[in-house]
Amino acid sequence: MQFFRNLLHWLKEVLIGEDQSNFRAMILSLFFAFLFWFFYQLNTEQTYSLTYPVRLQYANGTNVDTFQRSILVTLSGTGWKIAREIFANQKERLLYYQIPATQVHNYVLSGSLRNVLASRLDKDMKIVEIKNDTFFINNNRNVRKIVRLYVRRESLNKMLREGYRIVSPIYINPQVVTFEGSVEKINQLPDSLPLTIRENSIRKNFDKLVSLSAWENSNLKAFPSNVRVSFNVERFFTRRLRFDIEKVNFPENVDLVQKRAEVLCVFKASMEKEIDLKDFNVIADFNKFHPEDSTITLHLEHIPQGIESAEIINPHYKIKAITKKND
Repeated sequence: MQFFRNLLHWLKEVLIGEDQSNFRAMILSLFFAFLFWFFYQLNTEQTYSLTYPVRLQYANGTNVDTFQRSILVTLSGTGWKIAREIFANQKERLLYYQIPATQVHNYVLSGSLRNVLASRLDKDMKIVEIKNDTFFINNNRNVRKIVRLYVRRESLNKMLREGYRIVSPIYINPQVVTFEGSVEKINQLPDSLPLTIRENSIRKNFDKLVSLSAWENSNLKAFPSNVRVSFNVERFFTRRLRFDIEKVNFPENVDLVQKRAEVLCVFKASMEKEIDLKDFNVIADFNKFHPEDSTITLHLEHIPQGIESAEIINPHYKIKAITKKND
């Protein structure tokens, strides 16, 4: 320690003698010179090589490996922006590259990561070089994926006997299954799959096991391989019924050409005897008169309980003037 003190004292004697103020001035000059140089470097174009951690993933989000890869990248940009990349933590620098589901070869070129990295960098920074060559992946190993199942209701409606409808939710148990298979096959699976129900002319409540074999093959298995599908169906009637028309706000000298309206009604067969058709109310309101074609549009003001739907057939009715006879 004494040696260094003597050395500094000797340098001081050689450079500035005993004048302390000159020594302080020299130190401050050196400090500000270094500070000027440092900020100058931060504001000028710099080139620097950095290591970025990489995580390879398949399109469904499954990691290719349990270990982390890395690439060596040479960047150019202002010193400030290079410094920000240098001092960023590993989590901020981690790059995720998604392998397309259509990819069949078992490698990823590091150049494919260029766009991923470029999207992360400031627009003024440039990628000069990516020094790594190729990442190899194992496409033959088995992986798993959880898939949600559903039933296309419009397709199911075509399998019902004419006049029948589904009157309950469609239950699938379990609704989520696990597929296991090669990476290539798993990557081709969507996140949800439609079930295929091979049954025609359904007219009773449905509660059966449905196989997932349509989606399985030698390289892809489902667990479980069958799921239970259940729903309730009921018969519906469609009837054309005629009802008297109730006139509202009609002048004394105006009347409808027709007195009754035809209504298309849909209701459950089980409710047929309970429906009180007297509760139907078909209204013709003269305030809704259309002078351009001398018609009034009828509307249903009240539909009896038990009727699922009702629609007036040809709701535009003509009116006529009434001529009073002389006494």
